[in-house]
Amino acid sequence: MIYARYWNHEDLFEKWSRGSKKCAEVLVPDMVPYKYIRGAYVINQDIQKEILLLKIPLPVVVDNGIFF
Repeated sequence: MIYARYWNHEDLFEKWSRGSKKCAEVLVPDMVPYKYIRGAYVINQDIQKEILLLKIPLPVVVDNGIFF
């Protein structure tokens, strides 16, 4: 459900349910080691460039369609 391209629905409660799943967060108390992260999706090339400057060996993909 979090990878859905569209979260709209004619039933308002279903729309809210889908939207809340799309915006779900994970709260981490300290940090997540890199070995558990496979990559990142970002909204534009500016953000992609900033992350690539960190020299983290993970794919960083621009896909603004998955952001609200």
